[in-house]
Amino acid sequence: MIVVIAGPTASGKSFFACEFAEKHNGIIINADSVQVYKDLEILSSRPPEEALKKVPHKLYGFLEAHDTCSAGLWRSRVLKEIQECYHQKKLPVIVGGTGLYLKILIEGLSPIPSVDENIRKLARARAQNEGSEILYNELSELDPIIAMRLKPGDCQRIVRAWEVVKSTGIPLSEWQRKSSISLAEREKVFTNILLLPQREELLLRADKRLENMLKNGVLKEVATLLEKNIEKNATIYKAIGLREFAAYLKGEISLDEAVAKAKISTHQYIKKQYTWFKNQFQADIILG
Repeated sequence: MIVVIAGPTASGKSFFACEFAEKHNGIIINADSVQVYKDLEILSSRPPEEALKKVPHKLYGFLEAHDTCSAGLWRSRVLKEIQECYHQKKLPVIVGGTGLYLKILIEGLSPIPSVDENIRKLARARAQNEGSEILYNELSELDPIIAMRLKPGDCQRIVRAWEVVKSTGIPLSEWQRKSSISLAEREKVFTNILLLPQREELLLRADKRLENMLKNGVLKEVATLLEKNIEKNATIYKAIGLREFAAYLKGEISLDEAVAKAKISTHQYIKKQYTWFKNQFQADIILG
């Protein structure tokens, strides 16, 4: 059996998962795309030290800031961790709110081959030097189905789709259409628990958590990250609050503006998550 504990930001997943895993001889495995980064312990609300002492936690803070964590990389790592749990006769408890991660784990991943490294470097260089809109226009001709799903400013996804079709000669949309055998179909082992409090409550919790981050030193954490001069299109910059606090530290906006913008971004993300979990996540148990 694999237990998945999912839900939007601030739904209480980490605390619930720790109690659950401790009771059921489990090991917690991260399914949050920001908590994989070593440098964002506070901003990503990584589980506290007390929780780490109670129950083993895997795939937290294992990547450097400049690393890219694709869904495929995460899936390969999580499958290894699940097998290790079985070997230790422990219950794998997958915890997180990144819908794409949960989707590819439960439903499977399309068999997209590796991309030629030279083409990957070319795609990134062109995106940085020419802008993502140029690649987007080309992608509209190469893979119009994928292009219709994206916006011209969605740089990372545009680069990915462009490099796939250039490297393989087959559009990403075609690769995604190809059937893949999912882990769920092979083993029928998932029990999905969804934590879904009222959305208004989530927004209040998220605001309070952001205020606690400031008290706990999130600005120092962001300042330390900025010293590493990470590229602005790096995956780590998807972390909500990072760009806002970075702008404050650079003197571009006031702290009040940074906090207000971070709260707005968090609220928007929660609303998006809420809709996704209600419509696309097949929960066996829903807890308010």
